[in-house]
Amino acid sequence: MFTSVSPYYRISKLRGLSSPTVSDCNKIWTAILALLIAVDFSMMMVYYSTALHAKLFVQLTTHSSVAVEKAMNSAILITDLSLASSLVVLLQRRRPDGFTNTDSTIKLIIALTIGTSLLTAVVNLITLILVSIYPDSFVWIAFDLLESKRESLALSLRPS
Repeated sequence: MFTSVSPYYRISKLRGLSSPTVSDCNKIWTAILALLIAVDFSMMMVYYSTALHAKLFVQLTTHSSVAVEKAMNSAILITDLSLASSLVVLLQRRRPDGFTNTDSTIKLIIALTIGTSLLTAVVNLITLILVSIYPDSFVWIAFDLLESKRESLALSLRPS
């Protein structure tokens, strides 16, 4: 019976490399990242469901809304930094030697990952600080809006 072998498998055997497998450590880290994403998503759903029921903007400055905003920004900050750092580490570990096109593409992906996640982290940190210092004002909403605009702009400016 004919079996198909991937080109990566052939190249890795010729170069003496092992085939890529998911180690137990990576499975645990993937589970942790999935849990962080689920917490992040649930915090966003809680915040936006409370925001939808508010009839006035002033109702968003209640203690419970501010607490949910702080928790949501903390979750976004932790999740984004964890995802970015794990992507950079995994790309650095699996980067092939001697393939200049692949190496430059991976370096570009790493640079874009660091740039976008750093900007997201800074904006979320500023929002978290502002909502902690000025919970009764709406200064922090400007940075929430800035984050959504930045995300849409970053998606439209990605190189194709």
